[in-house]
Amino acid sequence: MKLLITGASGFIGRYVVAAALRKGYAVRALVRSAEQAMLWPHHPQLEVVCCGDLQHAVNLPTTLDGIDTVVHLAAVLSGTFEAQKQGTILATRTLLQALKASDVGHLIAISTFSVYDYLALSQGTILSESMPLEAHPEQRDGYTQTKLAQEVLVRQFATETSKLLTILRPGIVYGKDHLWHSSLGVNVKDRLWVGVGDRAILPLLYVENCADAIMQAVLYPPKSRHTINLTDDDLPTQKAYRDALRQVLPHLPPSVTLPWAVVNQVSGWVAKIPGISPANLPGLLVPARVHARFKPLAYSNTRAKQYLDWAPQFSFAQALERSVSESNFWEAQP
Repeated sequence: MKLLITGASGFIGRYVVAAALRKGYAVRALVRSAEQAMLWPHHPQLEVVCCGDLQHAVNLPTTLDGIDTVVHLAAVLSGTFEAQKQGTILATRTLLQALKASDVGHLIAISTFSVYDYLALSQGTILSESMPLEAHPEQRDGYTQTKLAQEVLVRQFATETSKLLTILRPGIVYGKDHLWHSSLGVNVKDRLWVGVGDRAILPLLYVENCADAIMQAVLYPPKSRHTINLTDDDLPTQKAYRDALRQVLPHLPPSVTLPWAVVNQVSGWVAKIPGISPANLPGLLVPARVHARFKPLAYSNTRAKQYLDWAPQFSFAQALERSVSESNFWEAQP
């Protein structure tokens, strides 16, 4: 089995490369630059390809030669909407065009929980794969908009071809150097944490557990297509997570926590003011974004366990300990 991994030098991509090599797969890793190609020591099963921006890559047909499964992680997570559009939507379109003419049989597209329509969900709802997708992407951030568009592209691709498609939607992926996230609140220049709510459960997914789930998706291709949510088992509340972080990282900035109900109410008032566009407001004043980040919901990884024969290897306590370790668990050793 030979895998092509796009976005291989990213936070998740590094762990996916290492997990694939541990499984004994041959890996062709796509990175943007020669500097990123130096992330891994020499490994006999690893080939690193520097392609620059994926949407401008001209050698994709050659890059896909001999590949059985593509794991598509490449995306732009922040920055201007134009940069996200190019790095996520246009890059995906370029990849799919090359895949149509290739012998690759299975595409694993990495999406996100961000694509769901959180305003349409009641508090306490179990967020399953059957929940509606965001109906008004313009009210959400650029990341949500581009990932929604990416899902449309890969579904159209699967319909037009005989390729197998697995869409994996991870929750909040965390790990070493990636312990803060927007579902906690606002990080003010690393000087103050403004939290929103204490009781909402966080749909966390430790990065090594995420990489292992992706490997299980390689092992268990669908008969046609699957969409699968990914979260860990033991999910903490916002407060439990913040308290745990302070136990292992004692020099964190001070914090203040705003009640979820108050932030929700204020954002609702602001939304009723005539002439105000969500694009011109901070996220804490846009109801669609407030609900997506902080609404108390429940989560299930049942489908992942059933379809992928997967279970998270590391508990929350183990994952947090590994996240503050000096070791780099994504290093690919021969």
